[in-house]
Amino acid sequence: MKIFIDFDDTLFDSKRLKDDLFSTCPFLSESEMRQAYAEFRSQQNFSLHGFAEFLETKNIKAEDVIKHFQKFLSDTSKYVHDDAITFLEKLIEKKYDLYLLTVDADIERWQKPKIKGSGLVPYFQEILITPKDKVSLLQSLSQQEPFIFIDDKQSEIDAMYSAYPQAICLKHELGAPLLSLLQYLP
Repeated sequence: MKIFIDFDDTLFDSKRLKDDLFSTCPFLSESEMRQAYAEFRSQQNFSLHGFAEFLETKNIKAEDVIKHFQKFLSDTSKYVHDDAITFLEKLIEKKYDLYLLTVDADIERWQKPKIKGSGLVPYFQEILITPKDKVSLLQSLSQQEPFIFIDDKQSEIDAMYSAYPQAICLKHELGAPLLSLLQYLP
């Protein structure tokens, strides 16, 4: 059976990565960086290139922003939730086929490097990244047989269950151990 697992905030601590990116920023204070990020996000989805261009309007070189962010992307393994690897190993032991399923507007410059740097790629049959929504991606793949879906957002769970009522949809609560989800799997 296939299991589609979300990345950000399910297997990976995105908030801690963002906190570290902002607190170590060499060209703005942490509070200025948070304010700039909030302003940017109020206008559009995050993309590294877009955010770098946005900061250029505040007299920060785009290339400096990109270098700062890329420094973090080379090794993001410390942001993987503590029990994520054990959780994935247990799923593999139980003969599940694992697929990473994530949404991001900046696939090539942000999400792929972040996932690669996490060290989690070898655990998955395939890495599926879409700029749109997860349901549409699975529909484009003609997903028919029952599957398991794990995500941290209730809206994603609801959308998946609506489109695939035969799916087992599990919500990972932020801060809860991933291993606790094993009890709900067939």
